Amino acid sequence: MSSATLLLLFFFDLYTLVTVLYALGCAQSLGHVFLVPCGKWAEREWGRGDWGGAPLPLLGYARSTEIAAYALSVSLAVAWFVVSLGEGAQDVTFYWVMQDVFGLSLCVLFLSTVRLPSLRVACYLLLAAFLYDIFFVFLTPLIFEKSVMIHVATGGDGPTTDPQVCEKYPSTDGCRVPNPLPMLFSIPRINDYRGGSSLLGLGDIVLPGLLMSLARRIDLSDTIKGRKDRSKPPYFPVLCCCYALGLMMANVGVIVMEQGQPALMYLVPMTLGGFFWVARRRGEVREVFLGKDVIW
Repeated sequence: MSSATLLLLFFFDLYTLVTVLYALGCAQSLGHVFLVPCGKWAEREWGRGDWGGAPLPLLGYARSTEIAAYALSVSLAVAWFVVSLGEGAQDVTFYWVMQDVFGLSLCVLFLSTVRLPSLRVACYLLLAAFLYDIFFVFLTPLIFEKSVMIHVATGGDGPTTDPQVCEKYPSTDGCRVPNPLPMLFSIPRINDYRGGSSLLGLGDIVLPGLLMSLARRIDLSDTIKGRKDRSKPPYFPVLCCCYALGLMMANVGVIVMEQGQPALMYLVPMTLGGFFWVARRRGEVREVFLGKDVIW
């Protein structure tokens, strides 16, 4: 399904449709993860009595803080979408900051909802994503003459005008890169005539994040149930270091190869390798692979 979607985005210009759907999802996740809890905290800390609420069609009764939170999240999503329609939107501070906030809320919502039961399931999922990433970045140019993943993620081809002209006149037609698709974290490049941004897909966070969530739950379960052994390494801190090293390797790969890299090509071996290393040191490879008794 994901392969078909990626090819559909490669062959057809669906930027506006994808951005609309993404904005709708982000409005809900931002309200659920950040704004509603902030509203409840404000009501608890500053409220004098019940702030009340109102019945909403099809939704039932909602507290006033919830209504205000979701109204704000929808307003931010609409404003972000309007900005996204303009040329060079990725250079607008409000656009890329809100895009990163939206991405963060989606990642938090996903990782708080979806949890893996065992290392075996994590291996199947991450190895499939590993092969998927490599194929669509490095092998699709042999079929379509360009990388499908990079083309879709960056929103199209780079500058088409002479680089020397673009360096002097960056606003010239053909010197700016298109707006990338929004399902990623983005930070604009500094002092780069081509514009564009440094990108990290949400999948490069949530897929290794599922493994790191499992690691954290194992550590917490061992602490709560009195099974913690201080002489043996914990899972979660080791996987955080492995993730950071994998991300650094991906950035080095971009510099050395001068093209976008599939981050999962580095993150999957590093995080899975780190998990197996800790499990071996603790003597519980089989137990965590099949499914250790952990909290949910």
